[in-house]
Amino acid sequence: MTASAAGKILIAAEPEEELEQIVAAAVAAGHEDRAFTLEALRSRLPEPGAPYAYSADERATGVMSVAVAVPNRGGKPSESISLTSPMEAATEDSLKAGVPELKRAAGRLSELLEGSVY
Repeated sequence: MTASAAGKILIAAEPEEELEQIVAAAVAAGHEDRAFTLEALRSRLPEPGAPYAYSADERATGVMSVAVAVPNRGGKPSESISLTSPMEAATEDSLKAGVPELKRAAGRLSELLEGSVY
């Protein structure tokens, strides 16, 4: 959740208490080092309400991603979808250019899932 575009878009609007728990869990699980702080996490997150999250060289070396939340009836997304590329195959701008289509796909996916898991 702390080092991927797909996870960061889901937690960007969480309240401070929830983000503190996410930091503690990431450190306890060994996904982040012991010096990882709430401030460090906040510096990675998009602003609440941002249409997408971006990551590069965070979760995996040489990989970059953009992700959008999949909307649901409850208003708090629990899923996301992303575009991921090796860094040598795309640029940050070219990957971000796919965000509008990714948002359309997320909306359609939400409609399809509405009758099953939502």
